[in-house]
Amino acid sequence: MRYRILGTVILSLSMMTGTVSAQYTDGEELMIALFADVGMTEMELIQFAAKMEGIATTHEQSDEAKTADDEKMTQDNYVEMVDDYFDKFFQPMFQDVRVVAMDSFTENQYSKMTLRLYQVAEYSPEMFLANGSIAAGNLMQLLLLPDVIPLTEEQSVELVALQKECLTELAGLEVTLKEEYADLFAEQEALFKELEEAETEDAKAVVQEKLGKVIRKTSVLFKESAEKISAKMKDKLNAKLTAEQKAKLAQIVQDTPDYLKKMLTRQQVAVDENDISTAWRPGVNSWMPGQGVPQDRTGHPGEARPERKPKTRPFPE
Repeated sequence: MRYRILGTVILSLSMMTGTVSAQYTDGEELMIALFADVGMTEMELIQFAAKMEGIATTHEQSDEAKTADDEKMTQDNYVEMVDDYFDKFFQPMFQDVRVVAMDSFTENQYSKMTLRLYQVAEYSPEMFLANGSIAAGNLMQLLLLPDVIPLTEEQSVELVALQKECLTELAGLEVTLKEEYADLFAEQEALFKELEEAETEDAKAVVQEKLGKVIRKTSVLFKESAEKISAKMKDKLNAKLTAEQKAKLAQIVQDTPDYLKKMLTRQQVAVDENDISTAWRPGVNSWMPGQGVPQDRTGHPGEARPERKPKTRPFPE
């Protein structure tokens, strides 16, 4: 399928590794503010990005990913396909990311980053997109939950089932709408390809304007149904949590920093005004894990190499 829900995983990496398109300046500003809040150094981010390359490459080249990419989801097979995809590709990759992140950063940094990601998903679910169109903030919260509040062993098992159900619901929504509005989505995919192949900034701008109009149409189609899915998943999750756990999550949302609320509100206003996708979808010039060290770092301050300072202490003789 290479069902681009993989973008949700890559998106979480994007926030940690500076993977954000220079064209989305508000998203980049938010990313930088998050890094400063969490206390991550530029060198830590570069080292983490290098580790992500191996994870992304391994999973992208897996037999399961290739098989899924060659198949086509339909109303008849999407449940079975997502079930297989989740078990063999999606969950293993996310777990690998979690392990590397925990190993790469201090306990406090990791805890704070997952907390902030959870808060971002609560206030602006559109920041996390499945297949470039479906707000997947609730899915991201389900994935981050074990890092945010303690869970029992039974709850952990139930949570995995709920994550898979959420992913299946999103896939079903996509299949239904893409079959019903096939021409519109074909136009969107063609424009994405055209944007990737555009060689000049003027050409990109022209395609970007056309793409923006199409994205606004597809986003409207997905918005209401995605919100219903999110509400249903939250109800199911609440039924599995204790009163103490639900109070903890409510407090986490309430404790969202003012700077984050203001930035996310600004992002949401842009979305509501039908500005072209302000979510952090990697752009045509963005580096992503698996692509190697970027040669052109223009417009990517999070990826710039730190200035090397001469050592003041000589080696012992």
